[in-house]
This record gives sequence, C-alpha cells and structure tokens, in this order.
Amino acid sequence: MLHEDADLLVVAKPPDLRAHPIHRFLGGSLLNRAANHVPAGAPVPAVVHRLDQDTSGVMVFVKNRAMAAAVSQQFAHKTVRRA
Repeated sequence: MLHEDADLLVVAKPPDLRAHPIHRFLGGSLLNRAANHVPAGAPVPAVVHRLDQDTSGVMVFVKNRAMAAAVSQQFAHKTVRRA
C-alpha cells in the first residue's frame, strides 16, 4: 500500500496479478485484496482504471461514489499525470 485516506486506496500492483476478477479467475485479484483490506461492512473499493495482468504499476481504488466519478473523469480526460 502506497497511500490510503478516506477516499482513496493506492497500491503497487506486481506483475502476474489481475487487477479485478473475471469469470475464469474469481479470487486473488488486486480488487479482492483491496476488498479484504477495508473494514467489514465498508463499501468495496472500486477500480477506476486497470493495468494488464502482466504489468506492474500503481493502481488507484476509490472508496465512495463521488470520488469514483471524479477520478474516472480525470482518467477519461487524461488529466491524471502518470510517471
């Protein structure tokens, strides 16, 4: 985990790990791990972008709908800076 606050969870994704589960791969994804990180009863963090399974990098998860819309817009309009 690189950063966490009330709205965001930012983690380093290693290669060979899926960002989110798919029908053939139900458990062990980074989203599953993020969901297990938040307290019981808290909303499951949402994925606002993805990295390919073989790619390492930083993933941003949001913890509420308002932040999901804001961050999704930033990725859609390419106002997020990546390095």
